[in-house]
Amino acid sequence: MKKIFITICIICFAAFMAQAGAQPEAEVQSLAGEITFWQAYPAVHECYQEYAKEYMAEHPEAKITLSLFTARAFGDKLNTALPAGTAGDILEDWDGSMWAYISAGMMADLPDNMLDYYKDTTMKFLQREGKIYGIPTFVGLKFLFWNKQWFKEAGLDRAPRTITEQMEYARKLVKYDDAGNVIKAGLGYRISGGGYGVAEKW
Repeated sequence: MKKIFITICIICFAAFMAQAGAQPEAEVQSLAGEITFWQAYPAVHECYQEYAKEYMAEHPEAKITLSLFTARAFGDKLNTALPAGTAGDILEDWDGSMWAYISAGMMADLPDNMLDYYKDTTMKFLQREGKIYGIPTFVGLKFLFWNKQWFKEAGLDRAPRTITEQMEYARKLVKYDDAGNVIKAGLGYRISGGGYGVAEKW
């Protein structure tokens, strides 16, 4: 069975779980049976638990099972569970990690009622050949910071525009001591924290 993928607006999950209540009475549809939801973001897990609890109280025919994994364990879990067809019904992850599964045909198209609800939100980056595979659940902002003085000293007058250019900048910016040890990095990598990403988190 193919799985539904939703990406990394926390309120969107609440709207998804409770969307039937927001529709006209004649169109109300609820989840029936068990729905399993997998994710690896502890900061929003308690919020999801509350929404699931509220939904199940209003719809006793539904059972929502939430599973929280560590970031590294989640990636390993998906690598084995998706090909085997044993992954959760709804998976929350960032889009970059899911395209391999989408390309392999392991992810389901979004249901029409979800598309109707989220048609005015940002979904373009999860489309391929006219099909939408995910919805945003919360948003992370990404920035590149640089030291203008260091750039000036290295003969650089603007931010890098490509990954290749960024690596070339890093080689020009790095400083070594007489023994060849790095005393100032040309590019700051994240060396601690969760399993996703290589840049610093602020």
